[in-house]
Order: sequence, then structure tokens, then C-alpha cells
Amino acid sequence: GTRSITTDGTHIYLGAATNYIFVIDPSSKTLLSVINTTVSCRFITYDNSLDGGNGGFWVGNNTGLGG
Repeated sequence: GTRSITTDGTHIYLGAATNYIFVIDPSSKTLLSVINTTVSCRFITYDNSLDGGNGGFWVGNNTGLGG
């Protein structure tokens, strides 16, 4: 199940303690895509300053943090 949730103002992003970030369209309430990661996403937050201003995520599990 969902462990964390964040938004970039357009989409909703869900972390479920897996190596995936689920991208949701809040208007249609549909799954748009899945982003593969190298870190289990127990917690997630969007940061628009990452990737040279293109935006990205801070994700982690109970033992580490990745950006």
C-alpha cells in the first residue's frame, strides 16, 4: 500500500516501499506511469530545485536517503 505521497502541482506521486514511484493524474484519478528507482520509496518528496531546476525526488527507506 501507499506509504508516502507528494505532488509537483500537476501530478501526484506515490511511494509504496518499493523501487517504484507511481504517477497519478489527480483529475482523472488514473495511473499515468511508473518510475523505476534504485531505492525503496518508503518516503518521498518532490523538490523543484533538483536536476538543474527540472525537479526531482528525495526518496528513502528506513535506512537511507537518495536524491
